[in-house]
Amino acid sequence: MSGIEELIRMLKERIQKTANQSPFDTYPHRLIVEMVYNIVFGINSFLHKDGIYTYINPCTIITGLHIDHNKHCKLEIGTYVCMHEEHDN
Repeated sequence: MSGIEELIRMLKERIQKTANQSPFDTYPHRLIVEMVYNIVFGINSFLHKDGIYTYINPCTIITGLHIDHNKHCKLEIGTYVCMHEEHDN
């Protein structure tokens, strides 16, 4: 198997695992998109053994975004969140 095929298989397995852990029977399109984005973001947040650099993760190389795990990894996908935003209407 080539490296691309292994990566696709790994992505499918992680998406399936995440979908099986959530309480939903059907998934809205937006939830599927965010699930895939979250999984790819998580994979690219860590160094790859065959990567270009040994000290910069792929996400930082492409986007310039420095990952703060306290900010970017607080909640799992599918977690229910209730927010209140201050406003002055």
